[in-house]
Amino acid sequence: MSSKLVLVLNCGSSSLKFAIIDAVNGEEYLSGLAECFHLPEARIKWKMDGNKQEAALGAGAAHSEALNFIVNTILAQKPELSAQLTAIGHRIVHGGEKYTSSVVIDESVIQGIKDAASFAPLHNPAHLIGIEEALKSFPQLKTKTLLYLTPRSTRLCRKSLTSTPCRTTCTKSTASVVTARTAPATSM
Repeated sequence: MSSKLVLVLNCGSSSLKFAIIDAVNGEEYLSGLAECFHLPEARIKWKMDGNKQEAALGAGAAHSEALNFIVNTILAQKPELSAQLTAIGHRIVHGGEKYTSSVVIDESVIQGIKDAASFAPLHNPAHLIGIEEALKSFPQLKTKTLLYLTPRSTRLCRKSLTSTPCRTTCTKSTASVVTARTAPATSM
């Protein structure tokens, strides 16, 4: 197992996709989806070591409960994964005009995500919860928490700010693919 493991989070308005991948070779050690947030049937599904599992999160559960479950239940099964995390990657729908490429998250970036909420009012608040909860769970990774933008949202932002219609398309990608293809060169 590599010592370059990255926890990748993609917090949507009603779901959270997550993975732990090797930043060097792209190998996936954990992947999953928490869904149906704010509903009685909120649940989480994950795959680790080739085994698929599922659990109820509890009625009305959302991002905080899902992240707590990931850290305290799933990762508790393999503490070596947590111990080898070197970074956290957050897939963000929209960074507004200010953030058009990957950056290390700090207080000014968090404020920038808040300021760009009008571009993604359902998603940016969820992203902020994910960032906050991940930093609580892994405070040692505070300076290695990265923001990855969805390429399409950056194009749309540039186009919408100039009032020019944008008809470009994007291929579907998972959180781990976004990370593997857009991660900036940093020393982890």
